[in-house]
Amino acid sequence: MRNPKPIALLGALVLLVTSGFHLTGLPMAAKAATEVSSGFFSAALVPLWLMPAIHWSIVALLAIVATMRPSAFSRLYLLVAAFIVFVDAGIMLASIGPFLGELMLGVSGALFLWAGLRTQPAR
Repeated sequence: MRNPKPIALLGALVLLVTSGFHLTGLPMAAKAATEVSSGFFSAALVPLWLMPAIHWSIVALLAIVATMRPSAFSRLYLLVAAFIVFVDAGIMLASIGPFLGELMLGVSGALFLWAGLRTQPAR
């Protein structure tokens, strides 16, 4: 497959699904926030839960734009998106151990990397 579009779009889809799965845990994070004795950490838990889902959605949407409206920066963006997602997966793996969410991040990152490497560099 020489066309990197389907690969990049699949990576974006996997990342959006990962974001959606993460958001399903928001009620548990909100409940846990009520059980934290520190006011600061109680207030911070829900936004900290939302941030990864929001930033994964933004990364995925920008990857879709970079794929559907190619520019001189499309290749670079897909490679940066892969790096961002791999870093997130690595931090989560180091912090909480292996689980499905990290696998999904890894798959998304690998698809972005593959698409980025197959995208023609800007001339």
